[in-house]
Amino acid sequence: MRRSLFLAIVVIPLAFTASPVRAEFRRIATIPFPGAPLVSFDIGWVNDRGTAYYLTDRSNARIDIFDARNNTYRGKVDGFVGVDPRGTPYSGPNGVLVVEDQRELWASDGDSTIKVIDLRSLQIVAVIDTGGAKRADEMAYDPRDHIFVVANNEESPPYLSFIDTRSRAILGTLAFPLATDGLEQPVWDRHTGKFLQAVPETAANPAGEIAEIDPLTMQLTQTFPIPVIEGRLCSPHGIDLGARHELLIGCSLAGTNVETLIMNASTGAIVKVFTEVGSSDEVWFNRGDRNYYLAARNFPGGAVLGVINSEDNSWVVNIPTAPNAHSVAASRRDDHVFVPLTPLASDPDCVTGCIGVYADDEED
Repeated sequence: MRRSLFLAIVVIPLAFTASPVRAEFRRIATIPFPGAPLVSFDIGWVNDRGTAYYLTDRSNARIDIFDARNNTYRGKVDGFVGVDPRGTPYSGPNGVLVVEDQRELWASDGDSTIKVIDLRSLQIVAVIDTGGAKRADEMAYDPRDHIFVVANNEESPPYLSFIDTRSRAILGTLAFPLATDGLEQPVWDRHTGKFLQAVPETAANPAGEIAEIDPLTMQLTQTFPIPVIEGRLCSPHGIDLGARHELLIGCSLAGTNVETLIMNASTGAIVKVFTEVGSSDEVWFNRGDRNYYLAARNFPGGAVLGVINSEDNSWVVNIPTAPNAHSVAASRRDDHVFVPLTPLASDPDCVTGCIGVYADDEED
């Protein structure tokens, strides 16, 4: 019998003025691109300047590159595993992010490697083996200490690999022997200098937990259990840090009883519970419009792009997307939001898959 851990939900008064609600938020552009139909993909990423959008495209075994300023396809980087016949645990690419200070793109692959791409030449310049038998997955970067972390989520037990981005040497690993459903998104917390790691489930915390990890010692410093709220099990997948040192938690469990959480990243207290959107994978905090965006692929009634205003922690709107639309990234330059969409026969602009670009039409 599993024990449920209940925590008090603390509502913290807000001192910020809410930004205007997006009254006309919709898909404003569609980006087609060549290759096989976009059936399998994973994480998307927009660089800090908001000029480029990158997508891990398993269907075409590559990284797709888009111009985020004019919503066009720019090119690709080949050399990834693609869709492996043994399934997702062996497929790639998976995670991706830009190491801004080195002008490099780091992407994880299905063979437990990290591919390092020079953004000037668009060539793979290094391959780093993280020592597993299955895929390397979600990742985060600590620019202060030049430490990259990636989750080897399919291994038993799952573990994190820590890599020095300058030497590209593996510094060490941290195993999670009590995790019963792998590992999901990590994020670097610039306030504390620590990594925060989404752990979907443990025996002690069936709703999941957020682990705090020191990148220098590569050790767990504290754990924030996620409470079971009104019978709902969160199972955190996507996480991102927003306003007031708060953590958006994209709960992934499907069904009619969905939720999304805002957690105080200093104390672990739950600040806000949303039932208007949930069953999400990747989530994103946009520092431009200060909205949270959620790729809620298993939302009841169909996949949606969820929008939450971080200034007053209010749900704004859900926009229908496409089956398995589980990836989202936004540009703080112009507040455009990029969502990969699987093929839709009813959508003449997306019959083989596409990138949907969403924004407030009144402000665009």
